[in-house]
Formats: sequence, C-alpha cells, structure tokens
Amino acid sequence: MNGREKQAYVNEIKYQIKMLNNLKSWLRNLMVISSIALLLVLFGGEYGIFIPIVGAFIMVVSIIGCIAVGLGLKNGRANVNKLISYLEK
Repeated sequence: MNGREKQAYVNEIKYQIKMLNNLKSWLRNLMVISSIALLLVLFGGEYGIFIPIVGAFIMVVSIIGCIAVGLGLKNGRANVNKLISYLEK
C-alpha cells in the first residue's frame, strides 16, 4: 500500500467517524422527540382525544427511527473497525 492509498483510507475513516457522530446526534434527538411524545400520550388527554393520538403516532415513528439509526450506527462502527484493521496490516 503506497502513501496516497493509505492517506485515502485515513480520510475515509475520518469522514465515516464524522458521519457516525452525526448519527449519534440524530439518535439523541429522536429519543427526545419520543420522550415528548410520551408526555403527550400521558397528559394530553386533558385537552382532547386528538393530542394523545398524535403523540402515539409521533412516538411510534420516532422509535422506528431510533431503531434504524441504531442499526446504522452499529453497522457503521463495524465498517470503521474493518477499515482500521485493514489499514494496520
């Protein structure tokens, strides 16, 4: 492996780590949204039946998003680890 190829791998690892950090922030935001939606489900009944229904829908969508982002994080970390192990050889 020459120097240019090695630098390309290093740049790819840096880019993927940056994107993994973006996914972490998305996961955090989705968890906050699902928590707020839970509050709407629990305490929104005082203001009508429509608010808990909307809260339940938002909560389901955000939990599905959390699962998808979590899977992306897991696979992304595995990919970065494979690149690092290939680079160390």
